[in-house]
Amino acid sequence: MHQRRLHALDNKMRILTNSRIKRHLFILFVVWTGLFLLPLIYYITWIYPVYRVPKSASYEGLFECSYQPPLNLLFPSWTPAAQLPVAHVLLQQSNGTVEMVNGVKLMENFTWKLVPNTTHYVFSAFWDTRKDSFIRIISIIDKYRKAPSFCRVWHKTVGKDGKKNESNLRISTSLRKLSVEIIPKGGRYVCSILHCDVSKLLQPIAVSVVRDRSVKETGPPMLKVVDRQPNWIKGKDRQIIGVCIQTPLFDYKNFLKLVEAFEMYKILGAKHVTLYNYTGDPVLNHVLQGYVAQGFLDVIPWPLPREIRVNTSDGDDKQGVHYYAELAAVQDCLYRNMHKFKYIVFMDTDEVIVPRKTRVWMKMIKSLPQDVAGYYFKKAEFNLAKAKIRKNSTGHVDQRLLKYHPPYILTRHRFRLIFEFNKKCCFKSIVRPDKIWTMSIHWAEKADGPMHETKAYTGLTHHYRSHPMTKRLQTLDPYMTRYEGQLMSNIDNFMQSILNVTGQSH
Repeated sequence: MHQRRLHALDNKMRILTNSRIKRHLFILFVVWTGLFLLPLIYYITWIYPVYRVPKSASYEGLFECSYQPPLNLLFPSWTPAAQLPVAHVLLQQSNGTVEMVNGVKLMENFTWKLVPNTTHYVFSAFWDTRKDSFIRIISIIDKYRKAPSFCRVWHKTVGKDGKKNESNLRISTSLRKLSVEIIPKGGRYVCSILHCDVSKLLQPIAVSVVRDRSVKETGPPMLKVVDRQPNWIKGKDRQIIGVCIQTPLFDYKNFLKLVEAFEMYKILGAKHVTLYNYTGDPVLNHVLQGYVAQGFLDVIPWPLPREIRVNTSDGDDKQGVHYYAELAAVQDCLYRNMHKFKYIVFMDTDEVIVPRKTRVWMKMIKSLPQDVAGYYFKKAEFNLAKAKIRKNSTGHVDQRLLKYHPPYILTRHRFRLIFEFNKKCCFKSIVRPDKIWTMSIHWAEKADGPMHETKAYTGLTHHYRSHPMTKRLQTLDPYMTRYEGQLMSNIDNFMQSILNVTGQSH
């Protein structure tokens, strides 16, 4: 009996051992098969599509795209203007007449002004009545010094009879409290918005910033307060879409890149562009003046104070102001265009927010949620180092491409990094300006409502930049060729108009 039990137990152990061995062998087989198949799957899925050139897209006869505009070809006798700013500023005053305060004409002169007895600077002021009544003052604040705490406001008041008709109004001054909103990026000097409370005042027309209540200021106001037109009607006088170029121009010479970007914005639905000029090259003069003459562009001088070190890279210098004070330019553009456009697109000249299901921005926006303050768009980087232009169906290359050498959008086969930037830091935005209080570079810092994160298959930010030695996987993305004919015609028409104006047409 005992031997029978031992024999049965021995059989069970053998069966169990055999099953374990089989299980281990199966796991080992799966692991080794996986180790063999995974690289194969990886190659078939990612590497092969990227580097395989199908017959329909043969590279025979292609040439590398040139990124430097052929100046000798386009403008053989062009002598660039020696002086900056690179274009005129065509900005309307807040009304048809020039107001006078203390014998001084109230006009924007687009310079950074030093707040007396401080190391703080102010640039522009805007009247905001969305919630209560405030003057928003675009400024650069020295973090190492006490921020200003008061503003002196020149405003309209009614006469003795209490009537508010224009002929009966007079100008008074009031000292009001000031709050400081610092936009968190930078070194010693940070871009900020000063909020001057003007509730219960009739209409502010000018403002100065003072260090504290004890400072006695008797001089003229520092800034004209920008307001909408007196006869402005909400919904009637507001255009659909405007563009704010975020980074001020600095040492910028590639005018064809600018033309390509602006004409692309027109195709997508932009009615106007606002651009800030730090040290744009005079070679841009004729191009920018051409767009200003069209009413498509405002160029605002951006002469940063000499006393402030200007950081020229994204790395923050502890003593300077972040990247040409671009955050201040963004706030200025937001408030300057708040009543002009229903939507504002914030991006740089090497970026395009591209609808991936429709051809224009508004159709894309209409397909997205409407009860939001704006829309975020993920970024995809396109490698400038591998741009190619292909022959057309007749076996020839468009002669306009050979003539102008479009810098980045109009390449038929653009290598795009497969990786998409999903982080908030890499978004670009289309916003409803009447719902935005503060903008950052990549997102809305303060908004009156949620922001919608758009799926990449609906809209994507194309960022064109050089990655000469990138190790990231890339794929061909010819999506922008759908705009090729229209964009090339726009570029050619604009450049011909510039050549005719300068007397250099061929």
